[in-house]
Amino acid sequence: MFIGSSYIVGLCGAKDMLVIDEVEKYAKEVSTKPVKVMKKDKVSFKFKEKGKKAVEAKDVLQFMISGADFPIDKVGELLQGQGLVEMD
Repeated sequence: MFIGSSYIVGLCGAKDMLVIDEVEKYAKEVSTKPVKVMKKDKVSFKFKEKGKKAVEAKDVLQFMISGADFPIDKVGELLQGQGLVEMD
C-alpha cells in the first residue's frame, strides 16, 4: 500500500485481504475533491524479454483511490485496523 494526501494505492495477494469498501467510504467522507476509484481482481504482469509469457494473477485486489486532502495518518490507522502492518 502507498498512501499520499491525494491517493491510496495497493496490491493485495487476496481479494478479501482488505475491506476496500470501508476505505472507499472513508475517502469519500474526507476528500475535498470528487473521489475516483479503480478496483481489479485480475492483474497481468508482462516481461520485456521476448518469448516470456505474462504472469496472470487472479483473485487478487489491485486498487487506486484518488481525491484530495486525505489525512495520511488516519488512513494508515484505518488500514492497520484491518490487519495491515506499517513498514518504515
